Amino acid sequence: MTANHQQKTAWVLVNVGTPKHPSNIEVEKYLKEFLDDPKVIDLPFLLRKFLVHAIIVPFRSPRSAKKYRQIWTADGSPLLTHMNRLVEKVQVVAPEDTDVFGLMRYGQPALKDFLQQLPEKQYNEVIVLPLYPQYADSTSGSVEQLVSSFPDKSRDHTSRGSNGKGSNAKTSNVSSIAGDGNAGDGNERYDTSSSKGSQGSQGSSSNTGDTGNPGSVSIRTIDQFYNHPGFIASFAERIQVHDLTDFDHILFSYHGLPLRQLQKVHPEQPVADCNCHLSMPPYGHHCYRATCYTTTRLLATATGITPDRCSTSFQSRLSRNWMTPFTDESLIRLAAEGKKKVLVVPASFVADCLETTLEIGMEYRELYIENGGEELVMAESLNSSDRWMETVKALMQKTG
Repeated sequence: MTANHQQKTAWVLVNVGTPKHPSNIEVEKYLKEFLDDPKVIDLPFLLRKFLVHAIIVPFRSPRSAKKYRQIWTADGSPLLTHMNRLVEKVQVVAPEDTDVFGLMRYGQPALKDFLQQLPEKQYNEVIVLPLYPQYADSTSGSVEQLVSSFPDKSRDHTSRGSNGKGSNAKTSNVSSIAGDGNAGDGNERYDTSSSKGSQGSQGSSSNTGDTGNPGSVSIRTIDQFYNHPGFIASFAERIQVHDLTDFDHILFSYHGLPLRQLQKVHPEQPVADCNCHLSMPPYGHHCYRATCYTTTRLLATATGITPDRCSTSFQSRLSRNWMTPFTDESLIRLAAEGKKKVLVVPASFVADCLETTLEIGMEYRELYIENGGEELVMAESLNSSDRWMETVKALMQKTG
């Protein structure tokens, strides 16, 4: 960490979280915190509590603990290990008097603890980067809500536009920097000046300066970066490690969401009738499904993959009422079509974790081979690569 100085900045990287240990009791504690978030399970309070504490966690935690034990390393949680390595690299290239933190929305090290201690840290600016490339209310939105729920009465927080999807800032307002630019069919670009104001708007940058009061702090969040050139280049680099001509198909896999959460983003436009798999619609810049399909198009263009050789799917579903096509069913279909070798790109995960290493790399690979496929290869996530480290720095400095 840097020494105390008149002007200090904190760069805060936030990922979803991890249990402290892969034991049943620690995984149970983690799942309760995670699933108790109304942004994650957006059901009425009593129903959510009953489902989480009486049904989901008691039955799921032993199975989840067993899965965590399969990927746990001598260094501990892979997600936390990758975070720590990334933070170390970013700290080296960060400006003087900038401290870099790697925190978790759930579990430890906790974003909540950092926010509680913020009045003592004397930062002039705090920039929060949720490590989710594509915005969703249950991920980036949850981080924004938590940040805005911790007002520091001795300091001033910069204001942000209201859009109905981000934080419900009742006592303090936190500015939000969006990553959506002129996203169109095959012509998507990143614009660091755009904001999340209204649906489909490129907007202007939110006010992020402090008020001029001594000791005031500006707190900003970066809500998504799916089409930032550095993010695309970082993932393209991971993809191009492989000889793409060796594969019969490239499958871009994203974490799924319940359909009802998608519908909340654009209630006037039914999800079933949306053509975002073809191009970015005007209302889609903060629709998770639309930004996932845009990510696929951008990565395919950057790596020279033609549309007939790739597709998009969604994994980790908890029911049939989640986003389709499902990754497991897509792999079964590809095997049935005679595609013998498939490369899976986990394009919504910036660090390898349970959903990549185990779900894709082990479970889906076994499923694919059982159904006639011969080889499934997973592209490594960004983790702490040098290119990704430079992208994080660029995002924090609002440069492209």
